[in-house]
Amino acid sequence: MQMFSSEVKQAKHSFVKEHLSPLLRAIDADIQEARYQIGATLEEVSYQHIPSPISEYVIIVYENGHTKGVDVSANSHLSICRDVLKALN
Repeated sequence: MQMFSSEVKQAKHSFVKEHLSPLLRAIDADIQEARYQIGATLEEVSYQHIPSPISEYVIIVYENGHTKGVDVSANSHLSICRDVLKALN
């Protein structure tokens, strides 16, 4: 069984790119973009014996090059927004 279908990954990627990233740029002029990222492949996880097979992140990229990763594993779009906005404080 595949943990994350390609449709779910694509939907989250599109949501972050088309909706969340513009919202974050409107909130904070120092934010360049936000992007969705899968943290590790199943092969990497098996090799390292990490209990959680795949982590999902929203990476916030600031104009000065600083980045901040927010774990959004298994989150709905609403939960992704909530977790990312909390991370800005």
